[in-house]
Amino acid sequence: MKKIVFATLIVSAMSPLPSAWADQRFAAFPVDVKMTVAAKVGETIYAGLGTAGSGWYALDMSRHPAQWEALAPFPDQPRENANAVAIGPVIYVFNGQGKARPENKNLIVFDTVWKYDTVANAWSKVSTRSPLGGLAAGATTLDRQNILFFGGANKAIFDGYWTDHVDAAAAGKTMQSEVDERYFKQRPQDYLFTAQVLSYNPSRNQWRNLGIDPYPATTGAAIAR
Repeated sequence: MKKIVFATLIVSAMSPLPSAWADQRFAAFPVDVKMTVAAKVGETIYAGLGTAGSGWYALDMSRHPAQWEALAPFPDQPRENANAVAIGPVIYVFNGQGKARPENKNLIVFDTVWKYDTVANAWSKVSTRSPLGGLAAGATTLDRQNILFFGGANKAIFDGYWTDHVDAAAAGKTMQSEVDERYFKQRPQDYLFTAQVLSYNPSRNQWRNLGIDPYPATTGAAIAR
């Protein structure tokens, strides 16, 4: 799992690999993980969250041998299926699913935005919210100024399912099964995945709606620049 996941992080976080790295074996990720985020700043890959909890790590590929280093942990509730995009020396983390409080049983889609300063090794919350939740969206930047978002799950539908699922537990497994069946047997278009292509500009702290993607809306799809 470590080797598979790290290979995924490398591919998703980097531009095409220089030949100097072509046959280099990198250190295994510190923990077994899935549903993480990753971003690359300079020659360093930053990765974490997902099933790593609040863990946040860096791999400086200019060093030989390159080893993972534990950094300042993520300060908010752990989350999976978030997005991370680097703009200059800052990595922005959006969305994700998790528990609003550790004691909660139901999951929610987070609409908060956090940023990690790679120079100061410090996290801070950004005074904004994702307009549509955007769970498992595809995110990237083309101009290193604006962050683009494609697809993503509908926050109201996702949050509503988990609320109903947990509430139905008091009535027994039969009621929970009915809730699950209603949710999972919908047509694809009834989940209302995000069709709008969104843009976020960190310097202006401003969101924009760039229009509708003419193709079927997706969630959890890969994106390549």
